[in-house]
Amino acid sequence: MENKCFVIINPIAGNGKAKRYWPNLKSYLEKLKIPYERSYSTERGQASAIAGVAVSKAYKTLLVLGGDGTFNEVINGVKNIKKNHSSEIGFILFPCGTGNDWLKTSRPNFEIKNLLDAYLKNQWTYQDVACVAYENGKKRYFVNSLGIGIEGFIAYKLSEHHRGWIKNPYLKYLKALLLALQNYKARDVEFLLDGNKQSHHLLTLSICLGKYKGGGMMIAPKADLFDGVFHTTLVSKIHLFKVLRKLKALYNGNILEVKGFESRLHQGMEIQTEGIPMEAEGEYFGQTPAVVSLEPKGLKILAYEKS
Repeated sequence: MENKCFVIINPIAGNGKAKRYWPNLKSYLEKLKIPYERSYSTERGQASAIAGVAVSKAYKTLLVLGGDGTFNEVINGVKNIKKNHSSEIGFILFPCGTGNDWLKTSRPNFEIKNLLDAYLKNQWTYQDVACVAYENGKKRYFVNSLGIGIEGFIAYKLSEHHRGWIKNPYLKYLKALLLALQNYKARDVEFLLDGNKQSHHLLTLSICLGKYKGGGMMIAPKADLFDGVFHTTLVSKIHLFKVLRKLKALYNGNILEVKGFESRLHQGMEIQTEGIPMEAEGEYFGQTPAVVSLEPKGLKILAYEKS
């Protein structure tokens, strides 16, 4: 099934954007004579199960209509089944989420026609992917960012209160961040960075492959999906008023110039301190301790140039 793709749609992603977007994409697929099968993911974790079914049916291309969370579920569904052969599966994301942070790094000039043209021309490339081992053998993969600390706390709270009157993703995340700064306390965190023991009093650790998170915050300005290293931003205890004063720096790429924000380059990390909440691609999934490892060029994605 080299030319046939399996379409996974999260109809509630982006407040219904994916469901509204599907007819447009469907017409493009049919116009370009790209055969497909589709399925809807309507519950948390269902996209992973659907991806596993698609792979078991010998599909080599998975096309996702959803956001970063749906994309993460699909990748985990494939990685947990194919393991050593997951790089044979190609992933295409049509951004229909609220944040779309992975897309901001991978292809900021997204156009549907260019993406499908690249698919027909077999223009694939490989980006880095990472794995978190935690809680007695569990594994969670990510392709954009992992947050440990206040970011995990925010994701946990957002999962509890995912419905609300604020629809704008930037304002929703910013509100959660400001509330968390009032309630979450910085902790002493011990970890091994490429085998070297370190200890810091931290509010959060952002372990990044991509530049953005939280709906456009440039937390790792120099991150690159293809450079074979993690770009980790360490954030020490900072006051709410300082965050408000330096808010612009979170979006314009100057955050590492602000006191309390530091960057590290590495290929592995072991967080030894227990009980710190974690999130991947904005989805809460568990607590430390954890071991984070890198799989260079482990994810097959489309490469294309904007016309």
